[in-house]
Amino acid sequence: MNLLNYIKTCGNKTFTQLPFCDADALVYARLSYINWENTLDNDDNDSHKVVKMRDFADSKRRKEITQGDLDQKEAMAFLVAVSNSRRYKHIRVGHVKKIFSKEHSTQFCAMAFFNKEEEPIIAFRGTDTSLVGWKEDLCLAFKTSLPSQYEALKYVEKFAEIHDGKFKIVGHSKGGNLAAYTLYTMSDSAYEKLSVLYNLDGPGFLDPNAVFTPERINARSHIMKKYVPVDSLVGILLKQTSEYKVVESYKFLVSQHNPLNWKIDDKTHDLKCSQKRNEVSKTFEESTTKWVDSTPPGDIDIASTYIIEFLGGYDNNVLNILSDIPGTYRAFSDKYKQEPPEIQNLVKKTFLGLMIAAREIVFPVKMPGIRFKK
Repeated sequence: MNLLNYIKTCGNKTFTQLPFCDADALVYARLSYINWENTLDNDDNDSHKVVKMRDFADSKRRKEITQGDLDQKEAMAFLVAVSNSRRYKHIRVGHVKKIFSKEHSTQFCAMAFFNKEEEPIIAFRGTDTSLVGWKEDLCLAFKTSLPSQYEALKYVEKFAEIHDGKFKIVGHSKGGNLAAYTLYTMSDSAYEKLSVLYNLDGPGFLDPNAVFTPERINARSHIMKKYVPVDSLVGILLKQTSEYKVVESYKFLVSQHNPLNWKIDDKTHDLKCSQKRNEVSKTFEESTTKWVDSTPPGDIDIASTYIIEFLGGYDNNVLNILSDIPGTYRAFSDKYKQEPPEIQNLVKKTFLGLMIAAREIVFPVKMPGIRFKK
């Protein structure tokens, strides 16, 4: 079964009747992409400001908080299932903290979910549709730490300070990276309250030993449950700090990054695992590792800034780009040609190898008028 099947099948069971399982972690990970900040102030752990899941059974309210989602139709269907289920409809959402900075390439959002039958759950949002968020992802390739990681740590420390008892942490994609970062940097007092941490297809780190002590990594990795799909193109990036399990999926390639497409065991309701990743994932890992290791960090930084500009600047977003790929390519090409030769060469030298790898593995369909040459 997939996640929507799980909610429809087990949504009538409370957490007392069916204890927390892997499938529930996927639910909270997907909920982290919902724009709860549209209904709550940026309250920085103010526990008095919360909304209830059942309040979003109304389609008008669902549209309000799914606006800008990469797949709004999917998000709406997901919210319908969650808000109508006995298992989740009484969940409260609060402690929403969002930071968005073009200047510092920071796209951060964290929230907490509360249920009387279950431990509170901190969820870190992954990359949204803004180009700021995508630039921040590229920063992982040349920076050992990011502002969002510091914000995630501050969030966990504050939460652990004001809440008694145990809690869980969940993060998907970049959110998984943030979750892992907090695991190895949080204080001992906060760590003692952490019961489990889910890192769902989150990338690793440029140089873990430059940020975390080997002792911390060895002592705390056991509490992290990291999963990547068989065609993983994200969670296998950069250096890992723990072992991971490989999850089967109903989709292929980039579509496997979406946890709604992961396979769930009908009986245990945990994720259905495979013995190994597919060759496409291994090839992409090798290509990107060589690219990161052979490219000067400064070149990635400068070239990525120009590429964002060629794509329309930080005010543009992925939804606009995907809605008109040929038009985006023409605009990109026009702006690229206007730059001096040294900038063109830097962009070409820095990203050509990565673009070829992405073309051959992630985007097998050729676009008219677009040619990649080695």
